[in-house]
Amino acid sequence: MIDVGAKAVTRRRAAARGFIAMSARALRHVKEGTLPKGNVLRLAEVAGIQAAKRTSETLPLCHPLALDCVEVSFEVLERPPRIQATCEAATDSKTGVEMEALCGVSGALLAVYDLVKGVEPALSISDIRLLYKEGGKSGFWRHPAQSSTRRSAAPLAPCLRQGVGYPGAPALSRSSRTMEAPVARDVARRHPGRMEANGVFPQ
Repeated sequence: MIDVGAKAVTRRRAAARGFIAMSARALRHVKEGTLPKGNVLRLAEVAGIQAAKRTSETLPLCHPLALDCVEVSFEVLERPPRIQATCEAATDSKTGVEMEALCGVSGALLAVYDLVKGVEPALSISDIRLLYKEGGKSGFWRHPAQSSTRRSAAPLAPCLRQGVGYPGAPALSRSSRTMEAPVARDVARRHPGRMEANGVFPQ
């Protein structure tokens, strides 16, 4: 492992995204909550959180981190039929949380695969990548393929906006799931179809 003992503790956050493609029929089952194993996105959310928390057990040279927050969200895309998963993580640490975000989104997508494969074996996971990371001496970094380079355009989950120094960030609980202005307007413009697992799909 890399020695990070001399590094300063800073606020770290990162987000990763990936997709799973399926048939329109399978996607309809996901939306309606009619698959045999239950509510796909609720279960996949928990799987993603668990995967992020156990990153150091999956990747042997990653430092074990005490995560302050992990948020997993989903967006259902009709054309072509697929689900986008996003995992955002944050902590105060000497090293970054990008691998935790990547493990989280991978775990969420694999859970969707496992829950859907009984009715649709032709599934494809693709385009898993880091969207942005922040903290340490390198500061804020956004993937070059992202459309905006503005720091304020990063789609922050409510718990990630607490204590990050984000201008005008309200102190929201995880259960509220409310994106308040001006953050809400920016996220709604850039992600008009964004959905989160809690409270979106039937039980």
